[in-house]
Amino acid sequence: MKINLRIILIGFMVSILLISSYSCESNLGDKDDLQDTQIFEKNETPTRIPTLVPVIDDIPSTVEPLILEKDDTSNEVCPCDVKSAITSSKSTNIDNRSEEIKSKPSPTPTPNITKLLEQLKEITVGTTEGKLTPFSGTAYVSSEILVPTDPTAFYDLEKIEDAEREMYDRRQGKLDEVQGWITVTPHLFKASFVDGSTVEVQVNPEFKDVMIAEEVALKYLKVIGQLPTFLRKDLKTVWIHKGNELFGGGNNNILIHHDQGIWLDGLGLLEEIILHEAAHTSLDNDHLSNPEWLKAAQADGQFISDYAKDFPYREDVAESFPMYFAFRYKASRLEPHILKLIEDTIPNRIEYFDKVIPDLTLDLNLSDIVMPEPTNTPSQTTKSTVHLINIKNYEFQDISIDVGDVIQWKNLDLDTHSVTSGIWGDDNVGKLWDSGRLEFGEVFNVEFFNIQSGQYPYFCRIHPAMKGVIKLLDLTQ
Repeated sequence: MKINLRIILIGFMVSILLISSYSCESNLGDKDDLQDTQIFEKNETPTRIPTLVPVIDDIPSTVEPLILEKDDTSNEVCPCDVKSAITSSKSTNIDNRSEEIKSKPSPTPTPNITKLLEQLKEITVGTTEGKLTPFSGTAYVSSEILVPTDPTAFYDLEKIEDAEREMYDRRQGKLDEVQGWITVTPHLFKASFVDGSTVEVQVNPEFKDVMIAEEVALKYLKVIGQLPTFLRKDLKTVWIHKGNELFGGGNNNILIHHDQGIWLDGLGLLEEIILHEAAHTSLDNDHLSNPEWLKAAQADGQFISDYAKDFPYREDVAESFPMYFAFRYKASRLEPHILKLIEDTIPNRIEYFDKVIPDLTLDLNLSDIVMPEPTNTPSQTTKSTVHLINIKNYEFQDISIDVGDVIQWKNLDLDTHSVTSGIWGDDNVGKLWDSGRLEFGEVFNVEFFNIQSGQYPYFCRIHPAMKGVIKLLDLTQ
């Protein structure tokens, strides 16, 4: 019985082996499937290849940013983060945001452009490994690069007829960038600067009162007027919304969310953030993919900030220029060790900017700029009585004067005012005189010569509730 049992067991095991052999042979018929499976298993963690712009005949004005891993929990946020949302209606990867490059092609590239891009890639993923950049983001290095007391080239804000406009609102684009584009009828204004440039300001109609919309716009236009003139050369529009969202630049525009602006102003960084965004607007198209810029970056072998290093093809110029501007023109406002860091980190970029950026010495000395003469303001030809009006406590003064006399207004309020002829909302506002913005301590003179006798109302554009009346008498009659 024991022998028979062994024979039975042996026979059973042989049967199993035969069945298994038949089953395996049936799976070997399709060897290609097996080979694919083996290759896939061998490379289950394939090497990541950086994404670069393909070589084309007309290279765009910026280059697709290298996609790098970034800690989303970081507290360091660049002011123009998620910037492509304001320059493209296309939905893109959050770290792949250079859609503005499609709007303005740059000059025809040289044959070496691809090689230079590869070198910049090496800076990003190779030579800077283990190196510390001086700053996390240059917009936060100092609040003294531009300050509220700096002179401004902003001169006048004129209400124009409202019309439908397309604007980008980050609040709408948080989940879907395409949905961020809104079509509304905003409050429209025309901002004028002493260099002759104008900008259309579009204020979201969620600001119900047009006077409030104007006051909000004035807050930011003063800062935009403090920028070097060439940083406004490509600026055509300004969008202003409520909300605590990030600012943005590019596409001939600066995007502003007012609650964020109030917060930045409290930190003293509003001017620096707008300086950064204006660099995007007026410098990126000309310089980001310029071969000479790329050579300078390659020669430096490092970046001025973490943000520039993480997104070199989008942020390198906008991060580097404010530091160049501070180094060349505002050195007295920065600590010596900060200046040394800038000089040691981007010497070749500084040399590049020296070659392509005009001398800003006179441009920044706005006190030497002759303000445009108020429309129809007569020049003084005879000795006249001068009447002084002090602007204080947000009040104007009614006054009676003779034809040929002069009124001098002096602003004694800490806030900015204007002295503008007419009544708010009338077509003839500012036709006789308009001071523009009067800061604390500034004066404005008007001589009432060759003007018919009568009553002439005036008001403050910034605070329209401030009103006064000038009663002009003609004693010769």
